[in-house]
Amino acid sequence: MKSIRFLAVAVLGLAPLMAQAEDSWACEVVLCLANPNGATAVTECVAPIKKLYKQLAKGKPFPYCDMNSNDSQGNSAKNTMLNGKNCPEQHKFYVGKVAMCEYQGVINVAVANKPYTRVYWTEGSNYTEVLGGGAQPVDLPPDDEVLPPGQVQK
Repeated sequence: MKSIRFLAVAVLGLAPLMAQAEDSWACEVVLCLANPNGATAVTECVAPIKKLYKQLAKGKPFPYCDMNSNDSQGNSAKNTMLNGKNCPEQHKFYVGKVAMCEYQGVINVAVANKPYTRVYWTEGSNYTEVLGGGAQPVDLPPDDEVLPPGQVQK
């Protein structure tokens, strides 16, 4: 009985640290998504973004970060799952007469209440559209391939 109480106290004591780590990951995700060169253009963003796409593909909600809440100086990021009905024409394809989408979702990022980037994603790749400017495709490296520090993904 004592060991069960000790375990419960230990888990409850670690909960704030675990929540802080999750909040840190969520804020990393928002910062990476705001990169006009692509969500994974910076080596340090590859792992957090891969984790995000896996979570979203499983139907999990977009992670919460104080920086992307509605009252945080207009900075936000919101995911929308895509399908053949709501997919933009440029990303739509057909199997027979059934419309499909080449991406699983799109994340719209706003900075200072203005649209900043739009990131179309699947678990294997993403495409960042810079709103008001050009767009650049970015592919994720395989899980076992790690880029050296400072090297930018091409």
